[in-house]
Amino acid sequence: MDNDIMGRRYVATDAPTTEWVVDDEVQTDTNVRHVRLLKSGEPSTSKLIAVNALKDKRLYRMVG
Repeated sequence: MDNDIMGRRYVATDAPTTEWVVDDEVQTDTNVRHVRLLKSGEPSTSKLIAVNALKDKRLYRMVG
């Protein structure tokens, strides 16, 4: 994975008070790149998201 988004922080446009940190690339059964996001301040909470969704400004925006 290129390191262009590793460690970057994002918020979902529908929940802008919760920051998510890009932690790692995750292999899936598809050809679509996915990353694991960790909830800032609560790293035991994570979610898997396609990179193209993360870069969609209607869904997420980068912070910090």
